[in-house]
Amino acid sequence: MEELISYREEIDVIDKQILALFSRRMAVVGKIAGYKMKKDMIVYDQTREDEVVNKNMDNCKDEELKPYYQEVLETILRVSKEYQKQIILRNTI
Repeated sequence: MEELISYREEIDVIDKQILALFSRRMAVVGKIAGYKMKKDMIVYDQTREDEVVNKNMDNCKDEELKPYYQEVLETILRVSKEYQKQIILRNTI
């Protein structure tokens, strides 16, 4: 049981790191939304999204994890677009 507790504590530490990185990423996403607003650009950029997915999938060397990592990436991209839309909508009302 101590071993399981140790693993869970390690997961807790990793989750805090993920949250910090996610917060940093979303702050940059907010800046991108501001830029796109000023330049009257649309939120969705298929070319850029494909680049992000392809580059990150190439970096994932563990074949067993690839489908799970792709799902995480796609979720992050979806949430990022939703956040950009929310920021733009909030600033155009």
